[in-house]
Amino acid sequence: MARLEQRVWAIVEEVSGDSVKITEKFFRPLLKIQSTEDIESCLNILRSKGLAEYNNKM
Repeated sequence: MARLEQRVWAIVEEVSGDSVKITEKFFRPLLKIQSTEDIESCLNILRSKGLAEYNNKM
C-alpha cells in the first residue's frame, strides 16, 4: 500500500465505506498497474460509476 500516493489513498478511503469492502484481494489487480494516473482513473470510475463499471475497466 505504500506505493499509493496520498491523493490516490484518499480516494481509496472515500470509496471503502460506500460501495466496496477494500481488502487485499481488491488491491491485487490495482497494484499491477504501473501508472499512478491509471490507478487514480480506475478509482474515480469506481467512485462515480460503481463497482460493475470498475470491474469492466479492470
